[in-house]
Amino acid sequence: MVVAGIGVAILSKSVTHIAPPELMVTPLTGKSISWRVGIAWDASKENLIRDNFIGG
Repeated sequence: MVVAGIGVAILSKSVTHIAPPELMVTPLTGKSISWRVGIAWDASKENLIRDNFIGG
């Protein structure tokens, strides 16, 4: 919906590198919050999308 021009998304800065080139990314300013997140996956299965997402 965002790329189609009919939606918005709030993303972690760590995933903006995988945004499509036509997507406008605007950093937010002001007070910020942070939280710890975790991820688990089966490393025996190849998945380029997953690896790009978690590898930065």
